[in-house]
Amino acid sequence: MNDGDIMTTTSLGRYRLLKQIGKGGMGEVWLGEDPRLHRQVAIKTLPVQKQQNNEFLLRFEREARAAAALNHPHILPIHDFGKQNLPDDEVIAYIVMPYITGGTLADRIDTHTANQTLMPQQEALAYLAQAAQAIDYAHKHSIIHRDIKPANMLLRHDNWLLLGDFGIARLLSSTDNLTRTGTGTGTPEYIAPEQAQGRAEAASDIYSLAILAYYLFTGKLPFKAISRYGTIVQHITSSPPRPRQINPALTPEQELALLHGLTKQPGERPYSARELVEELQQAAGYTSLPGPSTSALSQPIIPAHNQQPITGQPHQPPLNQSDVFPEAAHTSQIRQGTFHTRDEAPSHLRDPHTTKAKYVSQAQAIAPVEASKPVPAQISRRSLFIGGGAALALLAGGVSTWAFLSNRQKPEQTGQPTTTTADPNGPDLILRGHTKPVTSLAWSAQSHLASAGEDGTVLLWTPQQGTRPAASARQTFHTTNPLLLSWSPDGQWLAIGNTGQGTSASLELYSSDLHTTAPGYNTGISVPGTTAIAGLAWQNRYLTAVGEKPLHLHIWNTQEPQRQFAPIALPGTLATTLSTRSPLLLASPDSTLLALAEAEGVITGQIKLSGTMAQWQQVLSPVKLDGHIKAISWMSSGTVMGALTTTNERTFSLALWTRQKLEQDLLPTDAILTTLAWSPAATSDLLATGSKDGQVLLWKYSGSNIPAHLDSNLQAEVISLAWSPDGQWLAAGFNDKDASILLWNIQGRGF
Repeated sequence: MNDGDIMTTTSLGRYRLLKQIGKGGMGEVWLGEDPRLHRQVAIKTLPVQKQQNNEFLLRFEREARAAAALNHPHILPIHDFGKQNLPDDEVIAYIVMPYITGGTLADRIDTHTANQTLMPQQEALAYLAQAAQAIDYAHKHSIIHRDIKPANMLLRHDNWLLLGDFGIARLLSSTDNLTRTGTGTGTPEYIAPEQAQGRAEAASDIYSLAILAYYLFTGKLPFKAISRYGTIVQHITSSPPRPRQINPALTPEQELALLHGLTKQPGERPYSARELVEELQQAAGYTSLPGPSTSALSQPIIPAHNQQPITGQPHQPPLNQSDVFPEAAHTSQIRQGTFHTRDEAPSHLRDPHTTKAKYVSQAQAIAPVEASKPVPAQISRRSLFIGGGAALALLAGGVSTWAFLSNRQKPEQTGQPTTTTADPNGPDLILRGHTKPVTSLAWSAQSHLASAGEDGTVLLWTPQQGTRPAASARQTFHTTNPLLLSWSPDGQWLAIGNTGQGTSASLELYSSDLHTTAPGYNTGISVPGTTAIAGLAWQNRYLTAVGEKPLHLHIWNTQEPQRQFAPIALPGTLATTLSTRSPLLLASPDSTLLALAEAEGVITGQIKLSGTMAQWQQVLSPVKLDGHIKAISWMSSGTVMGALTTTNERTFSLALWTRQKLEQDLLPTDAILTTLAWSPAATSDLLATGSKDGQVLLWKYSGSNIPAHLDSNLQAEVISLAWSPDGQWLAAGFNDKDASILLWNIQGRGF
């Protein structure tokens, strides 16, 4: 589409097009106006496609969602995205972003080039540090940018850098055809050798950032041929010119740091973008990153105390090494001289246990280096990716923010309950007391948390902010099946399922302090006809259990221990794809309805009692769902039921239904989701999901479908989730070696 063509379209979606302000190989950029919010925006349009090109449109939506989920003060946020049909059976896809008026880092470099000057090193380092934070944050969320270059780094007038154009970003963990890297991805002058050959990985972005650093420190690009193809071949086959040959003012240490980022093998480069900039910083002789310089072209790089970034992030203190890279103090002892290489890791994400590069003396700086005994890594790959800066949560059509301090506190590995406050994106409390992973979590009406683990132990907790809580009570059972927990609606009794080892399943009923059994239930309750309980829930004062095989409901009136009800036989079979740790039977928030996950869907009804007879009364028609059910949950209102479903363990949908309708929509995430839980707070519409790699994602039912991330600092499966009754606390059980339970205080986080 040429310039004239698009001007025949005066709007995209609700946005008015004002004028074209940029054009490149990946599309055009337009200044637009959002009439609803009365603000100017930048709209990036991608090349026009045929409406039948479903593969392109699906890829666009996946990439736009991936980019929009990155919420960081140095990443250009995405306000919206969409597509619009055009004449001649064509369609144009577009992305809506803030309109930044300070130009790009490429503009700043061009101005220095025109004046035949180099950018002051402290100014260059400040820009590189901001870009590194954005890159490492994206890598932490399994996204490679693939086109790191100064033209994609926008500058505000306060020299705050925003990394943009994640339109070609792909998820590291994806394996389908939509995420295969092509050789055309990236900019020739900045493309990494492996990316040029179709194998982009996190280290590819670090290489591109090293190209930018080389350019800033020398004024020249290391590889530049007459043709695009020739430039790419140079990246693959040629060594870069020695930086000191171009800029003799550079020290040998600076030259080594620049060349370290440009090694051909991805595994031999700095471990993160943060590490690359730290090496440059120390090679320049700065024990802390200098304050921003002011040139004829520059305002102070760090916002003044009365200024704030456009994202709403609170004022950041002046950049220094400990603020930007909090682990620097632990690694300074290995930042001297040059480096020994390490083996290249075969996978996209290098093994966090591989050994770091080791420096040798300055006297050996330029000579070829032979292998020597490596030193142990000082920092894990996980902590390198944490970085500094701040995180944002994009929810409900707006931006909710909270501070994300750079000096993240790592959870203690003591096996005892701990508190953690350094990272407001991270947990507020860490509970440890189980020896095996926690399979069931349940909150009482009084906000007591009960946890049951594979170790056969049930613990009782009373979490409070700012404390180091310990379990107030403990009960241990010898069982071969996962324990299940369910509080009575008034919080007076805690039912514990699968407490025995016999041929018949059994359960126990305990008081709220977990010290004594309920009157009349001293010997426990036998559940005949089944060897394991698959679900446990309360309908008012009636405790209900579902047998694993056959499908029967067993009912007890807890106020009349001697009263027996005949089991209720139900048609169908249980949903076998649910984890044994995910509840199959759930009561509505008001305890009047029960929902049961079957193999093909969910049934919802009530138990009606008459004398000694119990009957199942269907309330909602059975809901048939596409895909396998992973977990079910009720919305706080009790009028909406939800289920997490999957068709291939890679694509997940959230199904929502009421008495009137059923909706089933794809969730915009490539995380492998394991469970979900809806906040029970009356005014809340937050939905939490857990994943196999330790992510806890928060979704807003009534707003944006882009999740916010709660950081766990664990890469272990989330196997249980539970909200406190007031929606203040979210608890998650992890399948890690410490059997950790992490708690987030959701209040005050901007949701």
